[in-house]
Amino acid sequence: MARLPATLLLLLLVAGCGGGGQSERADGRWSMAPSACTAALAASGVRVLPWTGAPAGGQCRVAAPVELLGLPPAVRVEGPGRTSCSMALAIARLAPVWDRLAQSYYGSGVDAVLSRGSYGCRGMSGNRRRLSLHANALAFDVGGFRLRDGRTVDVASHWSEWGRDGRFLRAAARAACETVNLVLTPNTDRYHQDHLHLDLGPWRRCDA
Repeated sequence: MARLPATLLLLLLVAGCGGGGQSERADGRWSMAPSACTAALAASGVRVLPWTGAPAGGQCRVAAPVELLGLPPAVRVEGPGRTSCSMALAIARLAPVWDRLAQSYYGSGVDAVLSRGSYGCRGMSGNRRRLSLHANALAFDVGGFRLRDGRTVDVASHWSEWGRDGRFLRAAARAACETVNLVLTPNTDRYHQDHLHLDLGPWRRCDA
């Protein structure tokens, strides 16, 4: 193992973080200066508040921290919203796609994205020696969606269903794969049975 090239070793380590999915190097689409991200966020129609007291240094620092409240088109964030500007921008770009999917599946749009949290200064689930993307708020966990007709579709209850709810959640995860770099789902491992993990890390992977 020690004689393997460093790049191959890293690929093997990332592929071993859970599930059978394959990882590849991401294209850096979310690498941007904080000022550019803030400008893009302001132009996107996202509702945010300043996240005062966010870590500005150390391993768990957050670049351009914000508290995410609402997304276009009129979609609330229900649950923890403290995240980075880049992650907020990615979720903002996904919200209209998820809304259109909900309209297609149910005839009712998305009222709220159910957040399971973004920031957490901790190691990876299943490998605490490696820092999680959550430690820099470059990951966001989605537990499900509340629709405008009052229906709740959540990953823990509905992901594995063959009916409409399961198909909608799997379509929402596939749509996320087109926007963020990495999507982990209940298909991945036991740590992701109740949420979709979306992140902007250096690797691409889609477990939808």
